[in-house]
Amino acid sequence: PRLTGMSRQGGIHTPLQKRTGGGIQVGEHTGFLRVRGLPFSATRDDIFKFFLGYNPTQESVVLTYRNDGRATGEAYIGFATADDSKRAMELHRRVMGSRYVELFISN
Repeated sequence: PRLTGMSRQGGIHTPLQKRTGGGIQVGEHTGFLRVRGLPFSATRDDIFKFFLGYNPTQESVVLTYRNDGRATGEAYIGFATADDSKRAMELHRRVMGSRYVELFISN
């Protein structure tokens, strides 16, 4: 992981954020997470159940697909509050099926 320096967003300096190859894992939470490393067979319901207990919103689950229609193993999910998404980061590198999933803050 690497740290980014101070950045300017609309004239405001923001603090350092921990970045990895997949995105930001430490920083201000938006209430949404990007999930990477999902089993290619994962469904919206599987993803919702994985985050049960962290107040996910079922209608927010979005799976991503390649141009040929195959799953990418990535998805986005929203939570009732930004604090819920922050708590859900506890599941980073937990196993779903036979794969571990990585979590990143999403906007």
